[in-house]
Amino acid sequence: FLKMASSAAVDDRDIMDQMESIRKEEESKPLVGQPEPTEGLVSEYEDEIFLAKLKTLCPKYRTMRRTRRDGNCFYRAFGFAYLEHLCSHPDELDRVLPIVKGSLETLIGVGYPAMTTEDFYETFVEQLESIKSEPSVESVHKTFTDPYISELMVVFLRILTSAQMKLHPADFEPFIEGGKTVAAFCAREVDPMAVEADHLQIKALGEFLGVGVEVTYLDRSSGEVANTHVIPDGLAPRVHLLYRPGHYDILYT
Repeated sequence: FLKMASSAAVDDRDIMDQMESIRKEEESKPLVGQPEPTEGLVSEYEDEIFLAKLKTLCPKYRTMRRTRRDGNCFYRAFGFAYLEHLCSHPDELDRVLPIVKGSLETLIGVGYPAMTTEDFYETFVEQLESIKSEPSVESVHKTFTDPYISELMVVFLRILTSAQMKLHPADFEPFIEGGKTVAAFCAREVDPMAVEADHLQIKALGEFLGVGVEVTYLDRSSGEVANTHVIPDGLAPRVHLLYRPGHYDILYT
């Protein structure tokens, strides 16, 4: 029994050491990478299901940007890809800027403290106004790779997501597992940093900003073509993301 317990303890330490090594390796990667060919994904897989899907995915989306696997990847990928889109679409910037500028009162109204919320809000508005005066993808990339500013941007997108769910609980509560309320779901799954996003969060953020997100799923689902969904329904996609289990990267046609 003692030998078994000792062996189990060693195994646990090995697992913890391995997890720590993975965490440190991931932290050494940029928050948002430079453009690279999607064909590079092929070398990461041996599974025939994934390889078959990549054969059709790579010609459609020839370029990608990787994001760090830190639990914030959806919000960071969305934020970067959308602001990059705004750099070349001034009409879209003119549409969304009033929505963002008008969001502070909404956020305070659903319970976020004014003092801290204003910091996140002002940072995001400043970035949009900077794009309006001098659009630059390089500047957007600098914003999202600066650890401090990037985190502020992610927090703002998280609380926009929560606000939309709290404003329209009937649209979300039927799809929350375990009969949780929207408030409980947001407190556990949306507001905290490093918690991954799923369909409900994408829908909520897209609805608040009026932005469609096309998600291509590279997974083990049946078929030789990766499934693609635009979330929310009815909105033209302005952001294109690649989803692999537990992670989002950015795609370009």
